[in-house]
This record gives sequence, structure tokens and C-alpha cells, in this order.
Amino acid sequence: RKMTIQLLAISSLFLIFWLPIAVTGLIQQFFYPTFLIDIQFNIFFYLIYFIQLFLPIVCLIFLPEVIKTVVDKISQWKQRNAICDATAIHNAPAVPT
Repeated sequence: RKMTIQLLAISSLFLIFWLPIAVTGLIQQFFYPTFLIDIQFNIFFYLIYFIQLFLPIVCLIFLPEVIKTVVDKISQWKQRNAICDATAIHNAPAVPT
């Protein structure tokens, strides 16, 4: 079950970034040769490179052991360790006499 969910996440990542290029390519091939040609060259061809950036993140998100470890580390960072009472610090003299 976990592997199926991870496979679906990875394949949807590829589909999200390849679908605009594929759709505009098909429209250019069969209907209108200059359809979104500027956007395709300036934006769509660079979308493919985002797959390599997001693939490790998608793989790590669907590993529950890693998520639990990350959440534990973040909660440890947020915890404050009280060393002494805050009123004792507030009432202490600034300059020792």
C-alpha cells in the first residue's frame, strides 16, 4: 500500500510537469503550429528541471519513519528549557555590589 501511494505521488509529479509540454506539443502538431510557442520556449521547457528538485522531497514525504523523525526534531527545537525562574532573573540587580 505504501509503495503504491509513493508510486502514484512520483508519477503525478512527472505528469504535472510534463503535461503542459505534451498538450502544447500536440496542439502545435495537429491544429495550430504557433500555439503558445513563446511560452513553451521560455517557460515550459524549464518545467522539466523542477522534477529533479522535487523528487527527493516527494519520496521523503511518503516515508512515515522519516516524517516522524523530522517532526520530533522540530518539536525539540521549539521546546524551551527553563533554567531558573523568570522572576528571579527580573529581580536580580544589574550591577553586583
